Amino acid sequence: MTELASNTIASLPGAQPGPSGGKGEKSSSDEGSDVSIQPKDFFWDQSIKYLSSIMALLTVLDVTLQFFRGGGPICMVPGTIEGRDNVTLEVTRDQAAFINTLCQRSLSRAEYYPFFVLIQGVVLVAPHFIWEALFLGQFDFFFSIVRQLDRLRSRDTGKYREKNFDIIKKIDMQFGEKIIFPCYILKLIMQVTVVFASMIVNEAVFQNSYFSFTYECSVSINPPPQGWLLPFDVSCVYSSFRLYEKLKYINLSLLFFALLLILYAIFWCMTRHVEALGSKDVAQFAFESGLRPTDYVEERFWSNDMDFLIMRLFRADPGHGYVFKDIQVFSYK
Repeated sequence: MTELASNTIASLPGAQPGPSGGKGEKSSSDEGSDVSIQPKDFFWDQSIKYLSSIMALLTVLDVTLQFFRGGGPICMVPGTIEGRDNVTLEVTRDQAAFINTLCQRSLSRAEYYPFFVLIQGVVLVAPHFIWEALFLGQFDFFFSIVRQLDRLRSRDTGKYREKNFDIIKKIDMQFGEKIIFPCYILKLIMQVTVVFASMIVNEAVFQNSYFSFTYECSVSINPPPQGWLLPFDVSCVYSSFRLYEKLKYINLSLLFFALLLILYAIFWCMTRHVEALGSKDVAQFAFESGLRPTDYVEERFWSNDMDFLIMRLFRADPGHGYVFKDIQVFSYK
């Protein structure tokens, strides 16, 4: 069966046989065998990292603008106010500054919106970094073995060496558990939960009415300093609210885009990848050998972590991915 597999594999795209009876040429994948395979994120994971970076940059930009603009509320204080014993007093510059400072405490919670955006971006990407850190060693181990398998092909015939099939079986046993992929699904669920929670907080806690350019400040001073009172509301202007309002719309757009990416990722995880996972190759070999596919190798659909690692391998290096699948498909009777 192994000899038949070797002959069949030699005709597949992953193998490059040399001239019959002569010295085989070194394949392109052999030339790159000394170069390590670096794990790469799926495009949706990479995009979410970019979105989180944009959220952090928006917060930094807002804080920078606030610093240079000297942001703070400016209240429309009348020129005179009524003091004790109905005495009319003129409002001095220091008193007006005091009112501005006092009314800053009356700002709505929208003042903290930029910091919410920053925390939201960190929490959104944190599950991916945690998942990646937990299994980074296994990724490196898997890719290093795959790189060695590619280098062990015969240069004379283009067939894969016999010990490659034994190594593949050992790799299947090593990564035959269901840990990495379920944790990845859990990571996606956590991220989509963060997105929905952030959208709810955006609408429930940071309502659009909180970003009004002007707001009323009710000041109560007791005991009144310097013998003057504020028995009325003061209209204040906080120009930063305009920036916060734009920040909110941008943030909601980023969250919506992140939601689409995560939903696509979940859909991708629930979709059969028959070509990448070798189902087509199994059918072809079974047809040529007169075997039923079910008798030869089981058509797997995320049965263990190996299939997920193969999809990661295709993302990092498609050439190594096809070579690995060629060997794996024909390693089982």
